[in-house]
Amino acid sequence: MRMRPATALAAATALVLTMSGGTASAAPRPNFQLPFACGQTWAMTTYVGHAPDDKKVDMFHVDGPTEGAHVVAAAPGVVNEIHPNSGGVEINHGDGWFTLYLHMSIRTVNVGDRVLRGQRIGTVGKVNTSVAHLHYELLRDANGNNNGENGEWVKPIFNNVEYTMDPNRPFNLRSNNC
Repeated sequence: MRMRPATALAAATALVLTMSGGTASAAPRPNFQLPFACGQTWAMTTYVGHAPDDKKVDMFHVDGPTEGAHVVAAAPGVVNEIHPNSGGVEINHGDGWFTLYLHMSIRTVNVGDRVLRGQRIGTVGKVNTSVAHLHYELLRDANGNNNGENGEWVKPIFNNVEYTMDPNRPFNLRSNNC
């Protein structure tokens, strides 16, 4: 019998939890990469209205146009939710880790699709915003319900480095999502 991707991921996560004595922290954190093609440079910032230690990232292409740039999965996983009103895709990476990508004008995945790191999931747009950019969030399931909801944000992690976002100190990162 063939399992749906979301069921297969849940089964794999349950197996890891069982083997580790039921603690979600036993499995390694995914090696998150920038959600753009290898070699591209993107400005990392957050809006002034957000707190200085914000965990939400707004990304703008440094080496070319932002609008229309391809967005790729930051790590392998299964598409967990689609948010059409905000141009969003949420991916479940297992062990309680989720990524959320917003403002995409084109979405190339659907709920239940298994994605590989670096696989295209959409295109940067201006859905529900006036300025083309990718809004990115990293979530860690804090309450065991396995659904990366608001309030479970963690600082963004790329290439095993955790970043603090400050609207007054934007910085550039080059993608290693090769």
